Amino acid sequence: AVYQYDDNGNPEGWVAKRWNEKVRERFSLFLQALGKEFDGKIEGINLQESSVGVNQKTDPSFSDETYFAALKANMFALKQAFPTSTTMQYANFMPGEWLPWEDKGYLKGIYQYGEEIGVGLGAPDLMVTRKGQLNHPLAMMHEGTFTVPLGIAIQDGNYIGKTGADEDYHEDADKGELNRENIVPLLHAF
Repeated sequence: AVYQYDDNGNPEGWVAKRWNEKVRERFSLFLQALGKEFDGKIEGINLQESSVGVNQKTDPSFSDETYFAALKANMFALKQAFPTSTTMQYANFMPGEWLPWEDKGYLKGIYQYGEEIGVGLGAPDLMVTRKGQLNHPLAMMHEGTFTVPLGIAIQDGNYIGKTGADEDYHEDADKGELNRENIVPLLHAF
């Protein structure tokens, strides 16, 4: 594991080194064990979001290309371990690109690969008023043709237009606050 950082360069927790071959191998074995026990007994399983606050400055073993390849390897391992249950990769943002201006094909490649191998695609945070989400996961889902399941998680802060990454959102303190915009009707319409 390695620290990951927010957009301001502040540490925001730990992330598994999904781009490390040994970590991927162990994760694949873990998925196989889970699949042996639960495939067909659970409706579905998803991999964590693709967004990660790591780069070569924070971890020299990281590169955008190896991360892209690692996500695809993990998707393949997930599908192999769970051929019956629904499988899904949360693919929201990829390091090294900011769509549509900086497009290296990473996020599009994840969506194409998911369709190719039968892994559903989704994202955390249904944020239909934010350009980042509109230009990344929502654009991928809207502009593509898919036979695999698509889904977006609606997380607590999303009901008031926030994500866990927002510095002004504090889950415990924001509960029940009056006089704030509630975007539930907009989410329902989506």
